[in-house]
Amino acid sequence: MEKSEINKGVLFFNTGSSCLLRLFVSVFSLRRYYDGNIGVLLNSDDELNKEIEKNLTLLNVQTYYFNKPELNCKRNGGYTIKPYVLSQSPFDHTMFVDSDTIFCSKVSDFFDFIEKYDLVITPYKDWITTGRKINGRIMRFADLFSPEELKKIIEYKFAINTGVVGYSKNTKEFFEEWVRKTFEGQGRFIVDELIAQCICYKYKHYLADQTWNYSCRNIKFDTAKVIHFHGRKHARLHRCQSAMIWINTFIDFVNSGVIDKEFEQKIINSDRQVRKCKIYETYINV
Repeated sequence: MEKSEINKGVLFFNTGSSCLLRLFVSVFSLRRYYDGNIGVLLNSDDELNKEIEKNLTLLNVQTYYFNKPELNCKRNGGYTIKPYVLSQSPFDHTMFVDSDTIFCSKVSDFFDFIEKYDLVITPYKDWITTGRKINGRIMRFADLFSPEELKKIIEYKFAINTGVVGYSKNTKEFFEEWVRKTFEGQGRFIVDELIAQCICYKYKHYLADQTWNYSCRNIKFDTAKVIHFHGRKHARLHRCQSAMIWINTFIDFVNSGVIDKEFEQKIINSDRQVRKCKIYETYINV
């Protein structure tokens, strides 16, 4: 297959309304650097789907649907279903990105990694599996793995983050285990990430450098290609100086008028951290 014929795209997924503003801001930032396919997988049961689809179309984004599987857990359901949702990508080559991100660069190199290696994983800063925090997180999943497996998991060395993942259709075996093991550990905090951490050593992959999933906890951002805000840190200036990068992108998004104003206000109101910090009043109504 010629390179130009590969069906490739950047993929997001969404459930509920709490991350919708971050999703739209991230897509807006991506469109500054990328005119290719962008897809968003939506939970088929969400009430806002028609409005979401209509407004994503204004950013030339394709929408797809998934049926949320039944879970036995009351908490952390989003982490549990993430591998299952990602496995339903409509693209042959997928760059999956969490919604709490800002793009600062073209993504063509990342697709080159996928084409060459099939599976692309990104690290979390310079943290390692023998470090106190990551080692402790891994051990909370020790019941799902044998002692021999745990030894190999720790020997992998690099701590990973699933906020940015690349994969082709050739990663079926990885996804089958990732989905199965994640459901076995369902309800646990960041279960998707820790299961990926625990099984990735088994599968051929490329570990991209951290600039492709650059933590907002860093200090300098001149080399960042994708900044990851880890949940609600996008609007917490007292915690991360990088929050101003997100806020400036948010301002540009609002001023662009690219989506329906009524829907825009609805998703602003649904973002608890933005509402709590009164970002709209402080930076837009001036």
